[in-house]
Amino acid sequence: MKVRNVACVLLASVILQVILPNAVGLYEALRVQFALIAVVYFSLHEDWFRSAMIGVAGGSIVDLFSGGRIGVYALSYAIIGMLVGRIQERLFKDNSLAIAAVIVAASFLSPILVFNVLALYGIKMNYLGLFARSVLPSAAANAVVGCTIFSISRRTQDARSRIWSGSYR
Repeated sequence: MKVRNVACVLLASVILQVILPNAVGLYEALRVQFALIAVVYFSLHEDWFRSAMIGVAGGSIVDLFSGGRIGVYALSYAIIGMLVGRIQERLFKDNSLAIAAVIVAASFLSPILVFNVLALYGIKMNYLGLFARSVLPSAAANAVVGCTIFSISRRTQDARSRIWSGSYR
């Protein structure tokens, strides 16, 4: 994948993630993490090192837009990108259930990593309260939205390949 395309998708996903809470009231309850979904998507198509670099890039953009501590999401998304890049060879990518499981696992792992990095900064948080209130609904929303995006992407690529091969009839 071209670096420019990855960077544009990551930037667009973070901007969408920042704009939606102000535009849609229901979004605040579900909190879809488009940047995390983009990192998982690209990591499923790359090796572990490139996946980690995509995670660093996506996390750095989230850090810049979040206004919080710089590097927290970059580290979290880098670890997630590396892990997804390591398992992607063993994963059947056309199976929506497998993709949903990867997105849910990434959705659970990301806040755990973020909470632990913030704890290193001395910021204490109520893990269980935040998990029950925000992480569980967010993981479910990420899985639904992520599988939908992956399906649309797959269909678009299939249609594009049929048009270029001339077998679109």
